[in-house]
Amino acid sequence: MQYKETSKTIYTCNILGHYDPKKNELEFRLLDVNDPSKGVSITYPKGESCGGEHPNLQRSATIDVECSNVEYLISSANEPQKCAYHISMKSYYGCPSVSSSPLFCTMP
Repeated sequence: MQYKETSKTIYTCNILGHYDPKKNELEFRLLDVNDPSKGVSITYPKGESCGGEHPNLQRSATIDVECSNVEYLISSANEPQKCAYHISMKSYYGCPSVSSSPLFCTMP
């Protein structure tokens, strides 16, 4: 969700991305393919329409979760491209944990 104060009395909320478990369109990537312990990146596609000059463009949000020993700490949030949002954060949710099998890693 994007919460925005457009004036002293007007506030708007926009859905930046959407997860549909039936379609599973989320994109997962490692922050560093050579070092999985660095963290993960998750992209949520198909948010609300941008509207205005870009009615056919849907919002999306990418969240980079760097492995760190904190529950969560937002480092930055910006809009590098029109209606494509990027959030960087630190959290232990970005750290891999090894299962009982040495062949698999799971996220906490």
